[in-house]
Amino acid sequence: MQQLWYPGAVRLLGPAGRISGPPQPKHGAIYHSMVGRSRPADSTNSWQFGVFKDGHVEQYYPVTAWCWQAGDRDDPGSDITNNRDLFGIEHEGGPVGNYSEPLTPKQLTATIELTKWAVAEGHIHNLTRTGAHRGLWEHNEIRATACPSGRIPWSTIIARARKEIDQVTSDEFKAYTKKHADQHKVAGWLVIAAGYAVALGTVPKWLRDKITYLFGAS
Repeated sequence: MQQLWYPGAVRLLGPAGRISGPPQPKHGAIYHSMVGRSRPADSTNSWQFGVFKDGHVEQYYPVTAWCWQAGDRDDPGSDITNNRDLFGIEHEGGPVGNYSEPLTPKQLTATIELTKWAVAEGHIHNLTRTGAHRGLWEHNEIRATACPSGRIPWSTIIARARKEIDQVTSDEFKAYTKKHADQHKVAGWLVIAAGYAVALGTVPKWLRDKITYLFGAS
């Protein structure tokens, strides 16, 4: 079952009146930058996640909430519509006059972990930055704004997220292959055991021990 609350986040519920319509499945995320530190309770807008300089993540609404983070637009071609189909990730930033402050190392790692989780849960459909159905967006690609002011290091986020997702997939495949290889071994020894039982009326102890061991390993 798809998770709507990120296990790595502190849950701080945002104002109930800052969402529109019923929950909507998401296709991707919009990456934002705050001026300083803010939460939906302090704003007239709303968003799902805040990633702070010390690396901690807060979540204010379920991923599928129809938040007010980027402004919706007409959708005649069934293309992605900002608030309905995309969820928002805000990043704590510098003060007025320092809008382009880079993400801290902890903030970057937290953003990558959140991105990986969203991909695994199906809330981000792909790790691409081009096309109408990309999974990764900047606020300024949707609205006339400077946000996120060049703060999102996309090449690092995409490379690290993709590498770690691929590694998890590889490890899961190896574990699956080993498990089923062991099961095939069990099946082969069961056939041999059946032959002994028919011919001799019993199964030798060494063969019983072998099958018992393989059942335990699989």
